[in-house]
Amino acid sequence: NSILPAAETMLEKNKGFCPFGAVLKGDDTVAMTSVFDGKEFPDSDEAIRDLIASHQKAAQQGEIKASGIVWNGAVMAEGKTVDAIIVSLEHETGYSVAVGKTYKIGMFKKVKLGNLFAQPGNHDVFGSL
Repeated sequence: NSILPAAETMLEKNKGFCPFGAVLKGDDTVAMTSVFDGKEFPDSDEAIRDLIASHQKAAQQGEIKASGIVWNGAVMAEGKTVDAIIVSLEHETGYSVAVGKTYKIGMFKKVKLGNLFAQPGNHDVFGSL
């Protein structure tokens, strides 16, 4: 309920965003997470790897119950590649799903969001426990 709306807002305001995350802590509070390598425009793949590593460490230390990482990506829709906000969600119980929304930036740089989609996710954070 927090990570996808935050990504949508950043996309609408800035027409893009760097990968970021959120975790559900042991006390059921949500904390946003990010990584910074000192570059103005960080490499997205590196940022995603660093976020996964950060969330893995927190999971191994028993600090979090769930992990979410969001990035700009591309998916196949209706036979063509389209831009999408992609969110990888994992829970300590082993549940993992990737959800997202396709989007298109049209005239006057207006962002048009598509429908929500979901598919089985990877077990990047809690799978190593």
